[in-house]
Amino acid sequence: MLDWQTDVRPVLVALYELMHGQGPPVPITPAEIAVAAGRPRDEEQANTVLSYLKDAGYIDGSLMIDQTTAAVVVEVHQLNEKALQEVAGWPVPGSSEQAMSKMLAAVDAQIAEAQTPEERTRLKKLRSAVEEVGTRLITNVLTKMATEGL
Repeated sequence: MLDWQTDVRPVLVALYELMHGQGPPVPITPAEIAVAAGRPRDEEQANTVLSYLKDAGYIDGSLMIDQTTAAVVVEVHQLNEKALQEVAGWPVPGSSEQAMSKMLAAVDAQIAEAQTPEERTRLKKLRSAVEEVGTRLITNVLTKMATEGL
């Protein structure tokens, strides 16, 4: 069984980097993808991962037969939105609202646990400010913090 973090995601990231860094589309071999992912030049495992990515909707590709080796290979045509959300930071539908809801729930929990009336008042003001600023700005701030660190 393939592990997402150690087997699949590195291939997806390598594929993105290989496709993103080139001009017009050119075929990228499974061996090149494996090497770019820091793996041994194992075309069979790379093809297995590419097949899973194709079946899961991360990439558009075709099954081809390599004329020199007679091996079945996955020819990648493009990365789909799902892949770009995973490796290139494309927005995920509904994620803004989810982030906002989680933040407001966290502030609400802090309000409920406040030890003093002053602390509770400050937290309520924070909650009001967050709602007033809006989902887009708060989501951008949270995303920046998550991707660049605190």
